[in-house]
Amino acid sequence: MNKVLLFYPNAEDKAHWLPYAILTLGTILADNEFEVVLIDEVLYAENPREIEKIVEQNIEDTLFVGISSFIGNQIRNGLKFAKIIRTYNCKVPIVWGGWHPSILKEVTIKSEYVDFIIQGQGELIILELANKLVSKDNRFSDIDGLIYMDNGLIKVNKERKFVQRSELPNYNWELIDVKKYIVEDKAISDKTVSYISSQGCPLNCGFCSENAMYKRGWYANTAYQMYDDINFLLKNYDIDGISFYDSNFTVDKKRILTFCELVIRSDLKFKWAAAADILFLRGLTNEEWELLRKSGCTRLLIGAESGSEKILNLIGKKFKPKDVIDISEKSIEFGISLYFTMIVGWPENPIDDFQKTKELIESIREKTLEHEFIIHIYAPFIGTPLYQYACENGYIPPKTLEDWANYDYYKITTPWISKEFLEKVEDYRMHLNISYNMNKNRKKYKKDIVDRGE
Repeated sequence: MNKVLLFYPNAEDKAHWLPYAILTLGTILADNEFEVVLIDEVLYAENPREIEKIVEQNIEDTLFVGISSFIGNQIRNGLKFAKIIRTYNCKVPIVWGGWHPSILKEVTIKSEYVDFIIQGQGELIILELANKLVSKDNRFSDIDGLIYMDNGLIKVNKERKFVQRSELPNYNWELIDVKKYIVEDKAISDKTVSYISSQGCPLNCGFCSENAMYKRGWYANTAYQMYDDINFLLKNYDIDGISFYDSNFTVDKKRILTFCELVIRSDLKFKWAAAADILFLRGLTNEEWELLRKSGCTRLLIGAESGSEKILNLIGKKFKPKDVIDISEKSIEFGISLYFTMIVGWPENPIDDFQKTKELIESIREKTLEHEFIIHIYAPFIGTPLYQYACENGYIPPKTLEDWANYDYYKITTPWISKEFLEKVEDYRMHLNISYNMNKNRKKYKKDIVDRGE
């Protein structure tokens, strides 16, 4: 019995990305002769009964079930799936991994629907656990990074050291139907798929849980591995766009520029977008900006966060509002648009910060309407540098795994934010969206006229 079911719960947002969290685990298991069944819940949104059918067909000879989860909806949907598993086979072990179980391990392991937790980077841990279970060896204390219950006591093994993604197997694309994940992305192309080339981030942003998960480490594929994967995807699945879902794509400048050069030299034709750090972009020469453009970069996601220098210091950012303005102007010179994420509603001076953030946005929009802005409300999350500060200011966090299942970081409410403040933020969001879409429609109309020769 060497079959493993790996489940990726639906996050219930609009994004439709490849489930790399279970693909990378499935890859290393398949490479070691385990039979792997990947279940991405989002593919069954219109017919959820199909998931139960997959369980029915496979559960009798399943070695264990794996569930990867962030917070909120993924916990809720992961628990629903775990309950289905328990209904069909109450003895098969259920293994959880991902951000939430790794960070809130004590809360998670107490659930009756959790037998093991894989903490942090899971590929090597899940392989060792699979080998233990298939050999019926119940001595789990020597698996670094594993958490489990033993006679009612929580056992937390020592943490496992992370390894570079270049030391792990390349993604096994045969485990998944890539064609089901090809989407239209207006900022990239009509036939775009997501790709993850690295994990973690060395920055220490006060609101971000990356440092709690990856300890400020960064673990990446090489430029050559990235190129090989993307070349394979383009040639085998008729796509022409890549959306890099790395938390910070631009940590290693040499890696990025080498990748761009490989793409240009091989005349690989596709467009791409990624998340970039402002300090990385600030340090680029014109020649390096041109490399990004020639390799197909059309858009970069920028965590500008705030127009208040005081707040930027509070949350650990090393740039100033002027740097954001400078980058917004430089990118337009090379035909690369920016997608700015802003966060408002901090515990300290939220009204003043919101005003300064609007001023920063409007100073950019006065010069160009090519860039897009999205505004989030600050959501405290355990393990982040600002979490304790939020609690000291009256925030009361969820207590149980089921409570965290109802945590919605897009609709979070905190005691220092009023309903009136939220309404003002929503009004401004609407203003930005309408303005951006009007500009895009105007450009499309002009292009259509030119194409028709009018």
